[in-house]
Amino acid sequence: MFAAVGRSGIRHEYPHPIFGYPKGCCQFAPHSKGALVKVILENAYLTDEQKVRGCRIVEAAGADFVKTSTGFAPTGATIEDLKLMRRSVSPKIGVKAAHGIRTLDALLEVLEIGVTRVGATATAAMLDEFKARKAGAAAAGARS
Repeated sequence: MFAAVGRSGIRHEYPHPIFGYPKGCCQFAPHSKGALVKVILENAYLTDEQKVRGCRIVEAAGADFVKTSTGFAPTGATIEDLKLMRRSVSPKIGVKAAHGIRTLDALLEVLEIGVTRVGATATAAMLDEFKARKAGAAAAGARS
């Protein structure tokens, strides 16, 4: 289950109205039944302070993941946002990068900073590049 919350309550100075939405989703989709909940912040419309507040609300609500974007905003995952989000939640909360990871190098970079899931439309191209690099490394190792 997912909930998108970015443009509304997180912009307020107090999180009361928006806190109920992810909390309700977490209660509706119980972990005891294997459900995972991810909450989308839609970072393109938020300040850094609002992104941090959103991450903290998501974790306090009991969600499993916090996600950067629905894919419909003008921008998506940025390295700066992902680093900020990773720092803003505990290790038990996953961070999902969406809308902006289009190359294998970008994928490797976000994994290095602690992103746990990636939504990418270029998955096939990234996998092809990975296989090509792996084959090239294996061939180079066989020659030495």
